[in-house]
Amino acid sequence: MPERDERGQDLSFGYLVSILGFGLCRAWIVFCLSIPLASPWFTSSWVFLLAGALAALAVFATPLLSSRLRRGTRYLRLILFRVTAVLLLLGSVLIPCALWIDSWPLLLLSWTVGGMGAGLLQVLWGERFATHPPRFSLTVAPAAAILTAVVVALSLSETTLIVLFIFPLVSFVLLVLEVDGARFGQQLLKRKPLPASGVEGDGGAAAPTAPPAVARPARSKGFDSAVWKLMFSILVFSFICRSFDALPLENIGPFAAFGGSVLFALILVGVTFLILAALLKERFNVALTYRLSLPLMMMGFAVLALFINSYAAMSLLLINMGYEFFDILSWILFADVARRERDRRFRVFGLGVAFTFIGMALGYFFGGTLVQFLMDDVTQATGVVLLCMVALVLVAFLVIPEGTVLHLAGSLFAERGRAETDGDGASGEARQLGAEHPTLEQTCTQVAAHYRLTAREGEVLALLARGRTLAIIAHKLNIAKGTVRTHIERVYAKLGVHKQQELIDLIEGFGKENNHQERTLP
Repeated sequence: MPERDERGQDLSFGYLVSILGFGLCRAWIVFCLSIPLASPWFTSSWVFLLAGALAALAVFATPLLSSRLRRGTRYLRLILFRVTAVLLLLGSVLIPCALWIDSWPLLLLSWTVGGMGAGLLQVLWGERFATHPPRFSLTVAPAAAILTAVVVALSLSETTLIVLFIFPLVSFVLLVLEVDGARFGQQLLKRKPLPASGVEGDGGAAAPTAPPAVARPARSKGFDSAVWKLMFSILVFSFICRSFDALPLENIGPFAAFGGSVLFALILVGVTFLILAALLKERFNVALTYRLSLPLMMMGFAVLALFINSYAAMSLLLINMGYEFFDILSWILFADVARRERDRRFRVFGLGVAFTFIGMALGYFFGGTLVQFLMDDVTQATGVVLLCMVALVLVAFLVIPEGTVLHLAGSLFAERGRAETDGDGASGEARQLGAEHPTLEQTCTQVAAHYRLTAREGEVLALLARGRTLAIIAHKLNIAKGTVRTHIERVYAKLGVHKQQELIDLIEGFGKENNHQERTLP
């Protein structure tokens, strides 16, 4: 049976369009960041990235500053598409023209406009990930990474100006096709805005009224702390990785035929990710890629500390492989968080793209000075590299440990059914629900996200929803009964219920309501 998105449409076309469009988007960004400009005061890389970060932060802040944009996610999407189209059109024309006539004021303007367009384009592509099932991002993100590397490696320097003009526009056209093809394209050209919606749902019309017996969950006032930890981590990883992109000997390294270590790392990581996902299928654990990320980066820094003048290309390969594993994982986690935060999808990806771009901008800004220092005083290289390794270890074990990654990837595990999470033979019942109905685990994950439950409270919630008693919950979670009692009291307080049956009724009503809303979306 073909896989379908939240509107019930076949995803086969969506996979192809998204891989091509998202891959071209990233390839365009790579081209813009790799253009050398000799100027004592202007560096295209960090200007481009900083402008993109500011545009993404504007997406994050807009719903907070403008009550008008609370008319619905569909309305906000239309506004963002129109702004992005203008920025991309201007950037695709200004950047080649500025390079052709070599005008520094025009270069500054073109890279600023292009960077803003790139930031918004990535936010819009990310939001599309969140509208599809979890396995969509597991496939599209690594496949797009492979396409990015191949396209950049095969492009010649003589075609750079053409690429800078074509890639962003083609990516945007494919994005429009992925949303809803010709119908959405017509909406972009209309001057009359979409009708207001009652809530920030995905449709243009007012969302259906909730069943009277079940109160709608209260809107959360902020993101989970785990989300902010993920944002900080991607900033640190991006900064450290991009700081060493200026290492010498890259062009004469063994990976020059593949476009260099950075591009070859994209191919290796993308292929490895797809193979693992295909072989393991439902048993695929995104934490596996996280376990690969840190050791690869650590090995790369070890090679850099010991053989900086001999194996710079190999160290770059290992560092970038580790970073790309984490980068692909972060896109998957962004999509999973946004999937639970239905009314704040753009804000999730706005924040994610902004932190990624800021980290990369800082890396490019300080990278040249750092690498020059390492090459001038090799004896100090070991100390600098060890400092980077310590920073990575602290982030990996204190800021975003594996448990936090698993908490963020809640719906990826909810798809496996009750058998893997409960072990009581209820998987057959989950399958009988069919593709139209959410599983109990999916509903519990959504409830936990809306009511801002902690990871442990979410586990207690899922067991309470199955009718488990306090003693059974303590046994399954291997914690004391007093601790379980405290968690239960907190869950009841946050959900506004007083007994287990009220909790079960709330979850059942919540699942029916969300399923009804999703099926009525245009």
